[in-house]
Amino acid sequence: MRGDNLSKRITIGRANNGDVLVTGRQGTTVNGLPALRLRLPTINAVELLMNGGDDDVIINGMQIANDLSVNLGEGNDAFRSGALPTTVGGNLIVTGEAGNETVRLANWSVGGVVMIDGKIGALNSQISGFTVGFALTVVGDEQRDRVSISQTSTGDFFYVETKGGNDSVSLSKVSGLGSMISTDMGADVVSLIDVSALEDIGVFAGTENDQVSFENVASAKNITVSLDSGNDSFTGTTVFAELDAVFEGGFGTDTYVDNGVLGLVKTDIKEFEIFP
Repeated sequence: MRGDNLSKRITIGRANNGDVLVTGRQGTTVNGLPALRLRLPTINAVELLMNGGDDDVIINGMQIANDLSVNLGEGNDAFRSGALPTTVGGNLIVTGEAGNETVRLANWSVGGVVMIDGKIGALNSQISGFTVGFALTVVGDEQRDRVSISQTSTGDFFYVETKGGNDSVSLSKVSGLGSMISTDMGADVVSLIDVSALEDIGVFAGTENDQVSFENVASAKNITVSLDSGNDSFTGTTVFAELDAVFEGGFGTDTYVDNGVLGLVKTDIKEFEIFP
């Protein structure tokens, strides 16, 4: 499906009889009509190319056998889920272009990988209630990104990369092979709550004053937190690694708050100055 360079509002879902229904909202037309009905009992794959304009796409209760690929194009766009769960048998790939992107999805099952890349502009990505067969990756840009992943399990790693900007990253009630978060430059806030991993968990912040907090975080291998330069802080509450737990404050006046942090083989705390 291909859009034009105007702002578009569409919902893609199933009608009561099982037909695929593409409905325009707020004056948007589909092939010149208010809605387009497709008699497709099964859907192999879906590709959406939205092009320019400030677009808003809702996927509601779809079953796609293989890949779902969405290119939101230029503009301030949104890609959202409806009230009904959606199943994607292959990969879910969501890509922005120039502009601020919002991706807000809940209660999906994805058999392959999930990749969300905001490209140029601020990314607001909220993922909840997902089951993912392989890796879940979210990539922002140099703007102020907001990434939230909750109540989600993967068969591989969670990867979050927000690059520059004063970013916020939150993982809550997630489990998988591991988690790797990189925020790069900016005064960033990273929160992990109820996170478990069969392998490593790592948070790598960049320059400026970053705040990282862990609560009920467990790794069957290693935990690493590296805060780089700036007046940073780490707070750990009930944090456990089967092997090493390593925390590096970096250059600056850094604060380390220990409310129960343990690496069973080694707990290594380096370059922190304040221990309240």
